[in-house]
Amino acid sequence: MISERQYLKDALYDVIAGIVAETGRTDPVIYDNGPGVRPKPPFIGMSFLGGETPGLPGYATVDPDTGSQKLYQYVRKTMTMYAFGEGAIDVLETIKAHLFFQRWRDELKRLKLVIPQCHDIREHPKAVDTAIEQGASFDFDLTYMRILEDEVGFIEQVDLHAQFIHEDGRVTSYEWQVDACKE
Repeated sequence: MISERQYLKDALYDVIAGIVAETGRTDPVIYDNGPGVRPKPPFIGMSFLGGETPGLPGYATVDPDTGSQKLYQYVRKTMTMYAFGEGAIDVLETIKAHLFFQRWRDELKRLKLVIPQCHDIREHPKAVDTAIEQGASFDFDLTYMRILEDEVGFIEQVDLHAQFIHEDGRVTSYEWQVDACKE
């Protein structure tokens, strides 16, 4: 079974690599802190900055046939996208714009992801060896619904026992005892 984080990485990679290819560029797309050697610029990198799950799970459902319960939790992640090399700002401007084209919004929706906003692009050239390497980045929010599943099962049988308390020939109170037998 694929983990949630790996699903996010694969889905975002497919979208960003698709946008890059569609624009005619050949820049590799990588995740920061991934295995391997840093590619020669130009290239595009992504990283997870953090995330939050605001509040309690939004709602829960129980499948009446299987007894499994699903909890739905809204999740928001903050991501950073980097570009290094010649044209770093331009490639990020292009990616950022394409993320809001209907075609790519539909693709994200198909993947059950939403990018509600992208933040400003920041330029940050760096000295590498004796040359200045162009670099830029922007942060964006990624939202999705986390679905957690648990087997809650069914109560197949309930034994109900009543005890009536009598005083002076009439019932004055009663007590119930419930024994639930889970199958």
